[in-house]
Amino acid sequence: MKLTTFLIFPLLQLATAIPLIKRTSQPGSVSVKWGAAGFLGEFTIGGQAIDLLIDTGSCGTWVVGPEASECRTQTHCYDPRDAPRVPSSTASGFKQTYNDGLEARGDTIVIDTFGSQKPIGGFQIEEQYVQVASDIKGDNGKPLWEEKNGLLGMCRAGRSRSSPKRLDTLPTTSGKFDYWTSYLKSDAEETWSLCFDCMADSSLYDSSSGLTVKSIDSKNWYVDSDGWAVTVTGSDGKPESTKFTADDKILLDTGATITALDSGSLKAIAAAYGGSCSGGRCSYPCYIKDGEFPDGSPRKQGVKVTLPWGTGSIPFEPRAFYRGSYSCGGGSCTCKFGLKTKEGALTYGSAVFKSAYFKWDVKNSEITTFRYR
Repeated sequence: MKLTTFLIFPLLQLATAIPLIKRTSQPGSVSVKWGAAGFLGEFTIGGQAIDLLIDTGSCGTWVVGPEASECRTQTHCYDPRDAPRVPSSTASGFKQTYNDGLEARGDTIVIDTFGSQKPIGGFQIEEQYVQVASDIKGDNGKPLWEEKNGLLGMCRAGRSRSSPKRLDTLPTTSGKFDYWTSYLKSDAEETWSLCFDCMADSSLYDSSSGLTVKSIDSKNWYVDSDGWAVTVTGSDGKPESTKFTADDKILLDTGATITALDSGSLKAIAAAYGGSCSGGRCSYPCYIKDGEFPDGSPRKQGVKVTLPWGTGSIPFEPRAFYRGSYSCGGGSCTCKFGLKTKEGALTYGSAVFKSAYFKWDVKNSEITTFRYR
């Protein structure tokens, strides 16, 4: 999700007023599961189990605090207890505003341990800035995204060296991690993980298939799509390509459950599977509760679609883009793709990360994709 971030600093703040943190860290992994809002990392903060939405489209780590109304309906709100507070003379509060209407704000920022719930092989950061939200809007008073207790914004802007230095809540900064990876293969949820300064087991991906693209933005994970094209190969074996426009750029956003493309690409993909698009959304004939095919499988077989990535591509897996929404009648069913017409930048959403293994190189501002085995 894209956002606007405000850290509230006093006008006469000195650079030396911001608490220094030790940045002691241990590389390792954290398990990931799927929730109503997307990928949820199973973290601990101050020894407390906290599930956070993993969002490369925003910056900043925040959690639901004990003063938030959501705490009455959620079981894992974060209690800062005796964690050191960042003094109000340094930062008197924060506000995170997202393009889907969600807003989180609070007056408390603490320094606490941050790591993985995994007992073995998990990553650990000894001291991490954490924003504690006391007021959350946009969730209609319901438990925040069901089981989710906060958000981990993993934008590109780690290792900030601005002066005076701002409070940087990115774990890549606090932990001095040069890179991290996301293994989120479709239909392999039991092995989903993020790995900080480490790679997944080599048996899970093809290490020789790596394709690297530079990030073109100093803060967000944007890549230049100039010359890139969606390729559709029908059952007749003839490939057809639809190029993105020259001024398009792509936001890599794990927090977006919908992938946003141009209308031409959407129509080509839907048509290849015997479907159509209307109102910026697309659907296709599919199998539901069929003993031979998993739910969401397209009825039209033999079609091959790839999304562009640098000099190569990412395979388009229809079931990875299936959002669980369907309608049936007259002996057949229609499923909705997790695709929509772009409103701003092109966006590669959660289904893309289910289709390829990603390495997010913060140090070198690069993103490399590998094919899953």
